[in-house]
Amino acid sequence: MRTLKLMSPPMSGDDVARIQAGLGIEPQGIYDEATAAAVESWKWGVGYPEKDVNGSLGAKGQAWLLGKKPLPATYEERAAERVRDAGIASRIDRFISKGSWQIRGDSRYADRSPLEGFGPIFVRTGRKFGVDPLFLVAIATHENRLGTFKAIQAKHNTFGLGPGRSYPSWEANIEAAALNLARPGGFYVRKNTIRSIGLTWAPIGAGNDPGDLNQHWVGSVTRFYAQLGGRDDFDAVVKTRPVA
Repeated sequence: MRTLKLMSPPMSGDDVARIQAGLGIEPQGIYDEATAAAVESWKWGVGYPEKDVNGSLGAKGQAWLLGKKPLPATYEERAAERVRDAGIASRIDRFISKGSWQIRGDSRYADRSPLEGFGPIFVRTGRKFGVDPLFLVAIATHENRLGTFKAIQAKHNTFGLGPGRSYPSWEANIEAAALNLARPGGFYVRKNTIRSIGLTWAPIGAGNDPGDLNQHWVGSVTRFYAQLGGRDDFDAVVKTRPVA
């Protein structure tokens, strides 16, 4: 197997394969565009200092991805991560409160989302499970309009997990959705893009979808993801690693 040239110091193909496996992509030991995209998404997801670009990765990132003890973060790195996360949480809160996603004039939907102010929770949960928090918000928006669909409010199930499953709180529902996406050995292993996840989350032609609504899942989630500041691309990488 070839050595990944964008690693500094250089790494063997076997270590590259281990990193690829940790990112949930095919462990071929060869650097390709999918690996570069997954590495960049992972760095964004964990608040990695943006000193390396275009899929490159220094010794600290290598240590993290190979499961070795990470180097301690400097005060500046921790401060930058807090600022970055606060900015993402604020962006999520603005998106939710603005309400451009709402279905108006339909009595089945409430006027305001019970998830207003949940930006920090989405960010914290996304970081915990290696899932882009903007993607979590996009799914919650598509499935039940961020909890405004009255039929699911008592069940705290804005992600439509189920069928008809109930949760003790909205936060528990967000965590369950993130775990569902990141669980080792689960349905979404090696599925890291909006398109690949959507084909499993909402399979087209499923027997429980007589109205063929699942065909809109990928496009709708991608649209909301882009409105939140993510890439307007069905193949945007939105899941960075399995649960450790």
